[in-house]
Amino acid sequence: MKLYFMRHGMTDWNLEDKIQGQADIPLNDFGKNQAEQASLAISNINFDKCYYSPLIRTKETALRALKGQKNCPLFKYDRVIEISYGVCEGDFIPDIRKNPHHPLHNYLINPEFFIPPKRGESIPGIVKRAQIFLDEIKNEADDNKNILIVSHGGFIRAVIMAVQKLPPQFFRKTREQKNCAVTVFEFKDGKWKLLQDAVDILAGEKLQ
Repeated sequence: MKLYFMRHGMTDWNLEDKIQGQADIPLNDFGKNQAEQASLAISNINFDKCYYSPLIRTKETALRALKGQKNCPLFKYDRVIEISYGVCEGDFIPDIRKNPHHPLHNYLINPEFFIPPKRGESIPGIVKRAQIFLDEIKNEADDNKNILIVSHGGFIRAVIMAVQKLPPQFFRKTREQKNCAVTVFEFKDGKWKLLQDAVDILAGEKLQ
């Protein structure tokens, strides 16, 4: 079984460099176009099903990315929602980087020292959630099954962390998950393996 994780298309908050988290921000017109382009890049893969997070930007991306695959059912899956930044959602990322006293500064700069803000989620917390998801999804294991999961940059990083057993300081050192980038995992012989990380399909990078 292969899991193809796709990050959602662009939103206005992405464009404005705001920290997004679980704020329910829709795709902007450019993001909708990105998802349409992504459908061409993945058209050679037959997906058995698609899961998306409960946030509107992932559903909008999934519907457009799979428009050519009419037999692929789509399901909402709460477990793959983005990390929560709590009361800091909507803050500007450049301001966070410049201010060492901002609650999210360490999240961006020194993840091993990150303490989540009020109503926020810790890095170990989201990695644990990612591991629970992997344990749940492997029950669907089938050598020939392809599943598309439209999710978020932070959650996809957490899945990589869970698969590779990495400590928190590596959370921001994985490859950048650009809008509609695809990360591929395989479940084989009882183990998960990262096959491709953050493939920028919109820039012409190819999925194997």
